[in-house]
Amino acid sequence: MFLAQTYFHPTATVTLFPTQKEVSQTYSFLAVTGTADPGQHQVSSRLLTVTTPTKSETIKTTGLAQTPPIQAQGAVIFYNQAPYSQTIEAGTVLTGSDGIQIVTDETVTIAPGSGAINGSATVSAHTLQAGRQANIAPLDINGFCCVAGILAKNTNGFTGGEDPKTYPIVSQPDVNAATKQLAGTLDPLAKDAIGKQMKATEQILTPLKATQAQVNVSETCTSQVYDDAALQELTRSQFLRDVATQAGADFIPKGAVAIALEKATLLDKSHNAYHLSVTATGSVIFHLSKARLATLTRQIAGKRLDQAQRVLLQLQGVQGVYIRPLSSSDSSLPTDPSQIAILVMTSS
Repeated sequence: MFLAQTYFHPTATVTLFPTQKEVSQTYSFLAVTGTADPGQHQVSSRLLTVTTPTKSETIKTTGLAQTPPIQAQGAVIFYNQAPYSQTIEAGTVLTGSDGIQIVTDETVTIAPGSGAINGSATVSAHTLQAGRQANIAPLDINGFCCVAGILAKNTNGFTGGEDPKTYPIVSQPDVNAATKQLAGTLDPLAKDAIGKQMKATEQILTPLKATQAQVNVSETCTSQVYDDAALQELTRSQFLRDVATQAGADFIPKGAVAIALEKATLLDKSHNAYHLSVTATGSVIFHLSKARLATLTRQIAGKRLDQAQRVLLQLQGVQGVYIRPLSSSDSSLPTDPSQIAILVMTSS
């Protein structure tokens, strides 16, 4: 252990033992094949295609795989009956009459109602569930929600939800049927070629899809990759901002932030756009600035030792307090703040 954040040079010492806590957040990003806008939580993505050299006959592939299900998209209208404006945050979850849940894509502020006419605002949204079941009917969302005086409706149905679809891939039996000797040599060739096209900052978003194979020789494959470095930076920046807001000014991040891509969901098949769900986890620890130390020192100056201890234990992030007075016979701290030092004990 070591002592950090010493302030002044007095003889009465107050030692604070801080708490450390884990913080975890989940964020949504969009992988796009066009120009990515980081301000809209977008990261760049691109399709890579390779074909290994062809030397002999073509066979029909019999292997099968499935595309991921697609979420439905639509819009929700919020009506405000209150005589004051109200804000609905992005990420608000609403549940329809059939149990399908939708989540708003953006923050919206709704004008106040006038008594005769309600304020209203429309916001884009998508379903949490995927597949054709997510294509909810008009007015599936129809009721009060969120905060007092807010009514939510989807006057039009949600569309675009699709169930998984089967597509052909090269299976091992396909290759074995033609020649067992070269079984398993096509995919490594294609993966190696894909890898050579990838940038150092990219990661594979979709697996290789083989639509045709040449026995003994070639395989034509496509794969989609995304800019992992940009995704990591966007997630880390947002996480650090959220930590500062949620944990409070007396906490700072400690150590590295663990970032993991939890799920990739195809949103727009024609543009190869994917919704990326990313989790960020990290630690925060209690920390006092010089200004806060000076304020606390003045606040406890002249107080009895037990009173000063109670004041400090009320700080969010302090789990223990040890006070060493000027002398062992003192029952109170000095009235002069310059004779008090506050130390924060932290692990190395």
